[in-house]
Amino acid sequence: MTSDTAPTSIGARPPALPAEPNAFVGRERDLADLRRLLSETRAVTLCGPGGIGKTRLAVRVARALAGDQPDGVWFIELADVGSGAVDLDPVARRVADVLGLADETGRAPADFLADALRRRRALVVLDNCEHLVEECASLCRTLLARCDRLRILATSREPLRVPGENVWRVPPLSFPAARDEPAGPARHEAVRLFMARATAARPDFALTPGNAPALAELCRALDGVPLALELAAARVRVLSLEQIADRLTDRFRLLTAGDRTAPPRQRTLRAAIDWSHELLDEPERILLRRLSVFAGWSLDQAEQVCADGLLPQEQILDLLTALVDKSLVVVDREVAGETRFRLLESIREYAVERLAEAGEEQALRGRHRAAVLELLEHHAELGVAHRPASWRRRVELYDRYDVEQHNVRVALAWSRERGDVEEGLRLCLAARLFWGPRGHYAEAAKWSDWFLERGGDADPRVLGPALVGRAQLAVERREFDVAETCARAGLEHCRAVGDARTVAAGLGVLVHVAMRAGEDDRALALAEESLSVARAQADPWNEGLAQFWRGVVLLRGAGCARPRPSSSPGPR
Repeated sequence: MTSDTAPTSIGARPPALPAEPNAFVGRERDLADLRRLLSETRAVTLCGPGGIGKTRLAVRVARALAGDQPDGVWFIELADVGSGAVDLDPVARRVADVLGLADETGRAPADFLADALRRRRALVVLDNCEHLVEECASLCRTLLARCDRLRILATSREPLRVPGENVWRVPPLSFPAARDEPAGPARHEAVRLFMARATAARPDFALTPGNAPALAELCRALDGVPLALELAAARVRVLSLEQIADRLTDRFRLLTAGDRTAPPRQRTLRAAIDWSHELLDEPERILLRRLSVFAGWSLDQAEQVCADGLLPQEQILDLLTALVDKSLVVVDREVAGETRFRLLESIREYAVERLAEAGEEQALRGRHRAAVLELLEHHAELGVAHRPASWRRRVELYDRYDVEQHNVRVALAWSRERGDVEEGLRLCLAARLFWGPRGHYAEAAKWSDWFLERGGDADPRVLGPALVGRAQLAVERREFDVAETCARAGLEHCRAVGDARTVAAGLGVLVHVAMRAGEDDRALALAEESLSVARAQADPWNEGLAQFWRGVVLLRGAGCARPRPSSSPGPR
């Protein structure tokens, strides 16, 4: 076969694109952007985790572009193609089979494919490349270099990494944010998809004001992943939306009623993730399961918590990059100059199971808590230290807390589960700086009270500050009896261990309580005592607070006839 005659030997008509078994929902913007991208470039890879909808999107894009491809659109399914010694070039061989090409000269399949396609203006869709990524990359590199009018659209859980490739991360379907009121289908793609599949399963199914909150929660819990939503929708035959949402705590048992005609990896949620997990090498599997302890993390945190003798710290960056490339880790956003990462919830729960199976749960959750506590205590020290942070720096600390608060909750829950009271008290004390400004008063009280109720035997160096912190919280919640009780108990412990800094803070609480009771003379005396203790410790934070309360008391008229001038104008 010569290069001049090869093109005529391709099948006269490409096989039809796969039929879509049901309505295609959403992705209008993705479709428009991908059509534009493929008109401007020659290679696009749709990347994303299993079940995100890569194949459906590729088919829809290919169908939309078919009129612009005089030599056709060729869809090549690779999921059932194996690799190994039997066929050294299985991808090229499958493409040749679909195109109806045969070569008797003994040349490599990629070579005679390139000759056959050299003059063709066509679109080749390579579907499910991830288990043959090296072979797909090799073929695409050859075809793109030698067939300048050919376009390639690939789907894969990781990029092919070939010259000219444009990687398109297929996003989840849009779903109601936690702060939104439950919305109708028109606003959110995930809701629209669920409704379409649910009504197909049960024609009388309807979205009502009563079940809309459950559907919004279900869409959030499933991260807007189409396969998971479709599997959940199949359950409306026998379960209410509220029951489905409640049972997502065991999602791998719930989401199993997939299409019998679908490939096995698409019939259950677990099978979809198993497919990706089996393609990882062992270090990648270790890191993935260890990352499940986080509710979002930075590279530094991954290195701190996940590295050990089995997984050296210097490997974490490359392994994390590989997990991002393979669509198992999501790059979230940048906060305070650091990139944040997260796992989709279904992948996180899968990895949690793997962590337990490996016998690493106790150790990794303990290391996670230690890292969270270290970070919180460092930030709390910056905020109220002997050299307090600037307001700009404090705002950055609050921003960092906003992304870490879920990790704080995970660490607190682990401490409660294990009965680790002192660690829980330390977490509460360190989080106190952030709970107040963020208005998380009820949450702060819940956690603090749980640990304080069990903290009678705790180290007084921990218990005393924790009680004073609870007293400060009680003032903000206008629980003045609780504030006085906790402040006096905390002061007793802090004085016993010589914690003068917390003594000054505790006295400040009692100033506030006394003023609320109209006992201005006692309030002034307590403010003077707090001021004296703070100055003795060169503690500008509590010195400034004591000066403030002293001034408030004097302005109210208490002691105006006998003012007590301070020995200095205020904190420096």
